[in-house]
Formats: sequence, structure tokens, C-alpha cells
Amino acid sequence: MLVGDKSCVPFFLASVIIGNLVVLNLFLALLLSSFGASNLSAPQADAETNKLAEAFHRIGRFTRWIKSSVRRAISFLINLIRCSKKQEVKRSEDKSDTVSAGTVGSRVNGKKVSNHGTEQWD
Repeated sequence: MLVGDKSCVPFFLASVIIGNLVVLNLFLALLLSSFGASNLSAPQADAETNKLAEAFHRIGRFTRWIKSSVRRAISFLINLIRCSKKQEVKRSEDKSDTVSAGTVGSRVNGKKVSNHGTEQWD
């Protein structure tokens, strides 16, 4: 079977180009139909305004939450520092008030304390 001469080339090219255009047209129609007619129309101002207001409300709520969290963390750290300073002062007062049993000739409130804990007056 002998197939053609050069006269079939334009027919082949036309069929390929038209076929590709038909497939492209079907693809675009399917793509546009998935968006729906409501999305192609102009957006309603009320719905857009509500979404925008809700977004700003959420952003504001987030910033308030961050500020309160930072304030709580700072106040916790300040209280922790205050408590540790109070404990240090208490420890230093306890150390200055107490006398160990091994010291000879220590003075507590003007009294001499011996090894056995007996008090001697000057």
C-alpha cells in the first residue's frame, strides 16, 4: 500500500492544530466551571468587610495575648528574684544569730559562749 504524496501534509497539520484547540477549549471550560459563577461575579462588600473585620479582631486578640503573656512572665521572674533575695537575707540573719558549738569565746548579745553552751558574762 502506497501512502500519499505531499498533498496530505496540510490536512494532517490542520487536523492536529484543530484537535489541540478543541482539547484546550474543553480544559478551559472545565477549569472555569469548577470556579462557579458566584466567584466570577463581583464580591459582595458585606462579606468582604466582615472577613476583614474578623481578621483585624484576631490580630488584635493575638497581640493582647502576647502582651499579657510577657507581663506574666516578667512578673513571675520579678517575684522569683524577690523571693530569692528574701531567702538570702533570712539565711544571713540565721547565720549571724546562730553560734556553732565548736567556737570558743564567741559572743551572742554580749554574752560569752563556751564549748558546752554555757553563758559567761563579762
